[in-house]
Amino acid sequence: MKKFFLSALKIVSLTLLGALLTLVIVEAIFRFAPGIFQKEQSASEAVAITRKALTKKVQGRIYKNWSRKRSEAPNPFYLPWVAFENIGFKSDKRLEFIVKQTKFPPNGNWEAYNVFRSSEEKESTKYNVKTNSFGFRDLERSVEKPKKTFRIIVLGSYITFGFALQDEETYVRKLETKLNKAKIKNLKFEVWNAGRQGSTAIQGYALLKKEMLQYKPDLVLFDFGWADPFTNNDSVGKNRNGEKDFLFNVKQQLYYGAVKVCYTNEVSSKIFGTTEVCARVTEKLSQHQRALSMRGWRESLIKTAELAKENKLPILFLNQAPHMKPDIFQQVVDPQNKVFFLDTVSYINAQKITDEVKNEFWSKTNWLNEVGIKRGDIGDADYIYVRNDAIQYNQLAHDFMSDRILVELKELIPQLLKK
Repeated sequence: MKKFFLSALKIVSLTLLGALLTLVIVEAIFRFAPGIFQKEQSASEAVAITRKALTKKVQGRIYKNWSRKRSEAPNPFYLPWVAFENIGFKSDKRLEFIVKQTKFPPNGNWEAYNVFRSSEEKESTKYNVKTNSFGFRDLERSVEKPKKTFRIIVLGSYITFGFALQDEETYVRKLETKLNKAKIKNLKFEVWNAGRQGSTAIQGYALLKKEMLQYKPDLVLFDFGWADPFTNNDSVGKNRNGEKDFLFNVKQQLYYGAVKVCYTNEVSSKIFGTTEVCARVTEKLSQHQRALSMRGWRESLIKTAELAKENKLPILFLNQAPHMKPDIFQQVVDPQNKVFFLDTVSYINAQKITDEVKNEFWSKTNWLNEVGIKRGDIGDADYIYVRNDAIQYNQLAHDFMSDRILVELKELIPQLLKK
């Protein structure tokens, strides 16, 4: 019996040692030969730098915060967000539930910090959010539209909301100011911010159908795509995993298991959290989710365009997400029926960043030096200077966005005013 026990212990020990050695070898290969086992190399060194920042700190922080209960968040601007999968567009009950869950409390004033940055940077990344009586992060508005006023309502996710920015720094607020200075047809312009961080397109669709039509907008801007490819379940309400096919559920559980081992478990995350193995495994396991999410995203564009046309409401779809290809929007573009599209990503990427901005960026702790990336490591990657963190745009980018949208609207609004 003793001999059998020793033999079994030896087998277990050798197995564990072999597994550990395999992990070390695989980690070394991934770390020192990053292109191996990948169909395509990274598009640029800048992309690799951003991925390094995400892998090293940010991704683990996101997973940990998403695993919390919603009740543990101090206010609506801390993870986990309220998010919904792009399904059920025909269900009035679902749409009404989404509107109820995603509206901010009216007349609120909150303080938050950029949760994608280190908690040690709370003071330097702090921002305030004020809501009006309608529950939007916006100026106070009236239901009745003032005379000679052109009302634009912006529905959107992180960017429209203005994640980690002050109210006046968002592209929506900047756009309203610039439109009124432009004096187009002697009109006064209102640009409403109905954005919410973490939102998907069905939230914008629900809000448009169930509430926004009563405010009689002259134009709607529809700005989603940041969260849509990564959202395949509702964060509140009914959990739909059981309704999906068996293979999806198996892959989903494998993904959840990998996330727990790599990022959310207190013990194992300290060992594996910053490894390339974890980054590669979780990325691979999440691909099945994205394929499903993209189907819902395409449906959301079609349904929203149909809703706008039914109500003879001009709508401008915006693509402001670098990971979303503009081609996907072409399926709904229909200028004859006042359905338009604008891509701001290429415009932002083409902007040259001044030395003054770069020096200011590196004069204080930023999202790159938080993870040990130095100025000399990034070369000519100017896009880094329009980010608040490894994911979201900063005030400078919002200024670029408002400039590009303004140019578009200067051409579009006179066309819409023609009878």
